Amino acid sequence: MAAPVDAPKGLRMSWASKCIIIIGLFVSCSNALAGDPKTRYEKDGFIIDAASNGGNCVGCEWIVVDGKIPADAGEQLAAWVKRAGYENISLTVLLNSGGGNLVGGIKLGRAIRNLGLKTEIGRTVPDLDVGGSAETQAPGGCYSACAYAFLGGVERVVQAGEYGVHQFYSGAFFDAPAAKSFSAIDMSAQQVLTGALLAYVVEMGVDPRLVVEANKALPSEIFKPVDGQLKDWKVRYDPKAYGKWQTEAYKDGIVIFSRTQDERSQTTLFCTRGGAELLISHKGLGREYTDNVAAAYATMQSFDLFGRTIPRAATRLSKTPDTLTLRVPVSKAELDAMQAYKLKAGGFGPGDDEPSANRQVFLEDLPVDGLERHVRLLRGNCGS
Repeated sequence: MAAPVDAPKGLRMSWASKCIIIIGLFVSCSNALAGDPKTRYEKDGFIIDAASNGGNCVGCEWIVVDGKIPADAGEQLAAWVKRAGYENISLTVLLNSGGGNLVGGIKLGRAIRNLGLKTEIGRTVPDLDVGGSAETQAPGGCYSACAYAFLGGVERVVQAGEYGVHQFYSGAFFDAPAAKSFSAIDMSAQQVLTGALLAYVVEMGVDPRLVVEANKALPSEIFKPVDGQLKDWKVRYDPKAYGKWQTEAYKDGIVIFSRTQDERSQTTLFCTRGGAELLISHKGLGREYTDNVAAAYATMQSFDLFGRTIPRAATRLSKTPDTLTLRVPVSKAELDAMQAYKLKAGGFGPGDDEPSANRQVFLEDLPVDGLERHVRLLRGNCGS
């Protein structure tokens, strides 16, 4: 069987607003950035700044990185975060840049990763509806060197068309593109840089096909990955998002399963003598976390599986200091419900009557696309 594998998705909260959290319940929040003086960095059109929509919430503040990326962009961001007092706060970097220095883009990406920041693409503009100093986000673009900086985000939100790559080049390309100006040393340096770029992309967890396609686009062109490529190559990346359902042989039959992008959580459905069972596994947690979830689980009455109520007493939770595993019996009626489910989002989570303190316990946003086909395949193998 595919090995069962971090905390229920909804329980993973950002500390951007320094909130006190008890099993998913926000008890109190104090905005970490509101009221702090902005420490704007600007040089040669490259800007690093703080922005806020004026609210007091996770996601109400972000870091602006805008303009042509210089060679020292990574060092400047790290210094700016320290100077602004935003260390150890999970924020989003909003990137808007047509490119710049390639090595600077790589260094900026590494700085973003080392700081544990997320990345999105867009411009920061005044919010005219709110007024005052409130700001909002507008469409932008991240191309060339910026595209590689973007990959440093621990989570990455991107839409097709706003992100693109091409061959790296020197200024001589546009001055005299047909000139025979490359020496053997130049060619060697290009190969070294290509290798470094590939190594960086892999280090960031992104498919190297991105670099392959970039090398096909002339410096005067931009290759913009389509939606499927952004997702499949992990340019767009939500570590806790479940991927497509898959089928795998196990013993004399099959199992179907879906894993999160970081491969730390997995939901598996398999046949049993009495029908079927759903196995939800999370790893890489910590004793305090698993103890808190176990305590909340003990007070619960029910779960919801694709619209069907499952009594909590019928389920079984096991844990170690770093893992949680929940076993859920699945009857023929539940299998029918899974095959008939037509909503775009759904899956497994606490029942509707659970108190807010329990609403994030084993909240799994499982994929609906392909579910009917995979359950049908499993049932054919189970004989149910």
